[in-house]
Amino acid sequence: PAAGAAARRGGHSTPAGRRLERNQREQKRSNQISSQIDSLRRTLAGAGVSVKASKSSILEGTAAYIKVLERKHAALEAERKRMLAEMTVLLQRAPARPRAATRLAATPPELSYAAETRGETNLEEITEASFVGQYELEEREDADSAKTLMYLKPDGKVALGATDGVPPVASAGRWEYDGKELIVELTRTFEDVKASFATTRVLVGDVILLNDTPPQVQGAIKLTPSPTSDDLLRIPRHTLPTDAVGYFVAVKIPEVPI
Repeated sequence: PAAGAAARRGGHSTPAGRRLERNQREQKRSNQISSQIDSLRRTLAGAGVSVKASKSSILEGTAAYIKVLERKHAALEAERKRMLAEMTVLLQRAPARPRAATRLAATPPELSYAAETRGETNLEEITEASFVGQYELEEREDADSAKTLMYLKPDGKVALGATDGVPPVASAGRWEYDGKELIVELTRTFEDVKASFATTRVLVGDVILLNDTPPQVQGAIKLTPSPTSDDLLRIPRHTLPTDAVGYFVAVKIPEVPI
């Protein structure tokens, strides 16, 4: 018994031992907190948020960034609801049509779709004026997809409306029909907490189904204009399918007199 008591006196059962144990636990907790705060600092830096190295500054920056994300989420949700309301009004005003005919393509078009479908459409009856109007544009790149209201204007310009994707702060576009393909070039500008950036997509629609119900155009999405083009007045041409980054379906919304 005396030997056991002596062993306990040398362990954490003594006041000094318990104090050492508490200090070790506190040091472990402090290291864990420091590691988590450093992780927050790296996350903020990756999002373009600059903060001082102090813990309080990092926590304040994190709280501010969460509020920014909350505002962005609220804006996206508002855009989604606005688009749904607008589409509901358009559908209510549009003439009734068979239910199956109003469905968008469930999957991206196969690479062989152009050869299989081109002969089914009489392109001689389609002119550039046939494309003027409003469309529901569905874009698919990898696992991402978004639907956007798009208006092809008579002057060759493009206007974008509500979207269920990330809303741009600005957008511009142009379009043309060369007798075989509808070419639409879209540039969108986005903003984050650090800076703004722009993306350009070129939609090459080589499946023209404007005589179908509903009228639609299908094709590939290209990332950038072709560097070989020397005609700045026309949208650059592309080669299918090697530089395709996605596919699109644009369904034309019928005009309803107001």
